[in-house]
Amino acid sequence: MWQKRMDTVFYLYFCFAINLSCRQDFGVLAIPTVPESPPKLQTDPSTLQTFRARAFSLLSIAGVSGFCQVSIPLGLYDNLPVSVSLLAKHGLDGFLLNLVETLYPTIKEELGLQ
Repeated sequence: MWQKRMDTVFYLYFCFAINLSCRQDFGVLAIPTVPESPPKLQTDPSTLQTFRARAFSLLSIAGVSGFCQVSIPLGLYDNLPVSVSLLAKHGLDGFLLNLVETLYPTIKEELGLQ
């Protein structure tokens, strides 16, 4: 019950943040692509279900809102892939892709990615 409430609060917080961040013509919101480290193989089904629900709450924001979203890989942490998602309001797909194209070389340099 507590986890379900926290998931709802988490989702509503991001919806509110998206609304505020993306109201401006060129506002961009950065969010984690997934909420936590991926589950291990042979994870208990209830734990896996919780992870999926939380992951889809982040992944569905763009689809439900009509915003555009792009995920930027940031490399590995503890041998697990890490990425961040950027969202912008509907119709700013080109702007968002140009932003990523501009930022990614710097990100790669800072993180030492090849």
